[in-house]
Order: sequence, then structure tokens, then C-alpha cells
Amino acid sequence: MYSFRIKADASDIDIPAVRSLLVFAAFIIAISRDNQIYAINIVMCVLLIMAAFVAELLLVKYRIKTLVVTGTAAVILACCTLNVIFPIIMMAIAFTLRYLYVPPMVEAEEKGIRIKKTFSTKEYKWAMFNQVIVKDGLLSLDFKNNKLLQVELAGATDENNFNIFCSQKILKDNKSADRTDENG
Repeated sequence: MYSFRIKADASDIDIPAVRSLLVFAAFIIAISRDNQIYAINIVMCVLLIMAAFVAELLLVKYRIKTLVVTGTAAVILACCTLNVIFPIIMMAIAFTLRYLYVPPMVEAEEKGIRIKKTFSTKEYKWAMFNQVIVKDGLLSLDFKNNKLLQVELAGATDENNFNIFCSQKILKDNKSADRTDENG
């Protein structure tokens, strides 16, 4: 069995999570009714929505930490609503999402290939592939239905042994599938 980490960081879950939390904060501010600071609430609501649109820029290009962006939004939410319940809920969701993150993995085993991500696991049988190869740290899964999936692997891999393993499994499954077709 071979197991590889896919080269990725938490941004594949952080960006949508931060966007959702920023929009959540803007929504709570928009529905809170405090006539004394209503104009400030509208300005903060617009600011949070704009931050949601540029969340990827903030998190990836400027490398601002997810919890800093979410924490800032929580402070704005607390100041605008004069309430701490929603900011606490918002930060609890942010911490939970951050620590639920599972680095994506690819596992090649006797039955096939499994791709594990935070919220999903996909399994593919060897008979579904034309070819599976690793070359220069890039795993290429060539499916029989003309789909191609390529992922960059983190760390060094024994490319030659892995490629031999995969080609043997694909050949074995294809031969058994051919025998089944001839008999059936």
C-alpha cells in the first residue's frame, strides 16, 4: 500500500469558511436594530461583505491568518450588536473548522485508490483507470471515461515502484474484467 499527502494547505477550507463567517457577521449586524448606531452598522455590514469578496486575497496573497480575519469580524460584530453571543458562536465555528481540517491524502491499495479530504472520501477501483502514474511529484489518474485528475504530492515518493504497482493492479483488474465479459 502506498500513501501520499497531497500538497495543499488549509486554504481549500479556510476561504469558503471565512467568506461564510464574514457574511454571517454582516447579516447579524444588518438585522440588529440599534437606532443610535444604525449608520455605523450599515457601514460595517458593507465592509464585512466587501471583506468576504476579497477573502482569498487576504488569506492567500497577504497571508493574514484565518483566525485574525475572523476575530476582527467578531469584534466588529460585538461592537455593532452590543452582544457577545454571536461573536462567541462565530469564533467557535471558526476554531472548529480550523481544527477539523484533515490534510488531503491519496492511498493506493489492493482494491484501488482512495482520496481522503476533510469532508469527503472518494474510492476508485483499479478497473476504472487506463493509467495511474507519478512523475516529478505529480500524480496523474487517467480514467477510462476520459477524465484526468492530477494532484501535486507533498514530499518525496518512490515513483518507479509506485508506477509498477499501479500498472500491475490495473492490468490484473482489466484481465479479470475481460474474463468476466467472456464468461457472462
